[in-house]
Amino acid sequence: MFSTIEGKLVEDRDNSNDLAAVQRMVSLIGTRMSLPIQPFADEGLADVIFRAACENGYVRVSLIAQVLGMAVNKRMTHESLARANLDPLAIANLLGTRTEDDARGLIYPWLDEALTRIVFFGRNVRAKGFFVTGRRVAPVALEQRCYQRAAWSVAGLGFDPETRQRLLSKCPECGNRLGYNIAYKIWACSPCFSEGNVVDFRKSQLGTVKVDDEQALEFAVNLIDPRVPVDRVDLHHLPSELRKFDPGELFQLIVGLAEKLEAKESPSDTADAPSPSYLAAASRALMNWPQGLDQLSERLMIDEKGSLGRAHCGHNPLRSATSAVSPELAQLVIPSYYRARDSRLSSDIATLRVNDRTSAEMRVGIADLEATGEWRAKRGNVTASSLRLMVDHCLATNQGISETQASYMQLAASPQFRAMSNLYGIPIPFLPDVVDFDTGQERLVFGSTAHVGSIGTLGEVLRQVAQSGAPPRGCLPLADAVSSLCIARVNPWPAVFAGLASGAVEFYFGSRESLPLSKRIVVREFRSLSAVLRGIRDDPHLGTRKADIRTVASILGLSVAIAKRWQARGLLPTDPTMDMVWAQKERFIAVTEVQHLLQIAGDRNSNIRAVLKELRDAGVSEHGRKVRNSLIKLYDRDQVQSYFGARFAPTISD
Repeated sequence: MFSTIEGKLVEDRDNSNDLAAVQRMVSLIGTRMSLPIQPFADEGLADVIFRAACENGYVRVSLIAQVLGMAVNKRMTHESLARANLDPLAIANLLGTRTEDDARGLIYPWLDEALTRIVFFGRNVRAKGFFVTGRRVAPVALEQRCYQRAAWSVAGLGFDPETRQRLLSKCPECGNRLGYNIAYKIWACSPCFSEGNVVDFRKSQLGTVKVDDEQALEFAVNLIDPRVPVDRVDLHHLPSELRKFDPGELFQLIVGLAEKLEAKESPSDTADAPSPSYLAAASRALMNWPQGLDQLSERLMIDEKGSLGRAHCGHNPLRSATSAVSPELAQLVIPSYYRARDSRLSSDIATLRVNDRTSAEMRVGIADLEATGEWRAKRGNVTASSLRLMVDHCLATNQGISETQASYMQLAASPQFRAMSNLYGIPIPFLPDVVDFDTGQERLVFGSTAHVGSIGTLGEVLRQVAQSGAPPRGCLPLADAVSSLCIARVNPWPAVFAGLASGAVEFYFGSRESLPLSKRIVVREFRSLSAVLRGIRDDPHLGTRKADIRTVASILGLSVAIAKRWQARGLLPTDPTMDMVWAQKERFIAVTEVQHLLQIAGDRNSNIRAVLKELRDAGVSEHGRKVRNSLIKLYDRDQVQSYFGARFAPTISD
């Protein structure tokens, strides 16, 4: 069977001139095009319709669209035709294909009702941004066989997969972009042709693509090349965790990574597709997973001066690079940026770390950074961004970081360390003295015996010595008892846990497993707990450490929600150090702490409303703006202690 290309009879893919095909051609006379058009294996619907218009004299391609039931004002691009949901049988009959099924491969089926993902030659891809909006051609390929390849419409490719020649998207004479709406010749510029000026694209001299890593580039191209059947795409270069994803999805991930890398390192490039060298680099990053992706992530962080830019501390460019892929694949890729960031931070801190005995002129502390404004911890939290600012300041001023401060800051910026803080209910500034955390392992450093294990070891150790049975009446959560009894500027938790583990302080486990460890443990032997707290020595490094919102809440004996509310109302500083929080505790006392101190002293019947009434009747000064129907109040600590006197449990202060 034969069809036409540029007015010449050419042999189709299937050379069987069977009787059924002839009968079909005869039956379609009057409804099909005068010159039948047989699609090629790597030709898209927009390409076939444009070729059909050229061969059959339809200058305006929209006339064919009308016959197929599309609106006359619709653009004849790949994405527009995919959204039109055309009938493949109607297309086959209009083109005069050999069989009724020959046009089915031209349709890009939608995979969801939202019309976000389509099937492109067996590949699952996100439609938005996948196709270019205009036409592109490869001169050498057109000279060899004059039809458009579907791969030329893929936005991520700027070259022909077969000849590796760069694609032409603008007329070299008039500069207009090639389009699908006006058709004269596949190889000619339509605006120029309409004015009598024949511009033959086949004579254009465009270079071919050459990269150092040809294997990586070929792998990326084969993921999306229609000439390669999807079931024959070789994924053995990828690790097992990536092989389960669709080749089209992997290609779009590679394109997203390449675009981010090129925008970072060659921002002036305005090409329609990422440079082949960056496409190969992104492809190699996946082939060398996960180390390759980590290395690419670090390249995304490096600025033009060779250092880590501050703007990238909080922003993860891999989020937008993975916008075209499934959430499952994105969740595999996105953490790579954080791994690379943390690794680079650790490396920089290691080079800046100096001994605590080094002279003050040669090292910088947190107080110095506070004074210069070089370190601002958002909402009091120590983040990678604030740590990056500190490192940049030290590099710029040729100063080292105090060894003690560097160790703490590195831990405080770790998501794993934060998770441990939440699990145990121990504020981050206090936790390094309780557990020594390294690569997912924890070593309990309090007491005389060290215990090594995964996260959760502390709870396991304490369960072995806890009292059995249900907690008796009169118990308080350990965190509330410690917060109420200890006003001193110390870290109480190493001594407290040592006292629990040794049996010096009797304690029970509550039934609510969802609570942090310090809230789940309850105590009633307050005298023995007070004795443990009195023996704690001051730590000079604690006062300058940043206090995140959980630390503020823990020291003041509040919930996190109430602590945030107090900060919003100006009752507490929003970016405090430990010394600032302790100073607040020494001046003021919350009504919940008043209730706890009364309970510790033996008043089992105290409740918050009764305490509030008694304080109001006594005329104790309130601090901060009054809020109607609110129990959130701060009182002058000296006045409260003076009023209650012996009814109050004695506290431990400096």
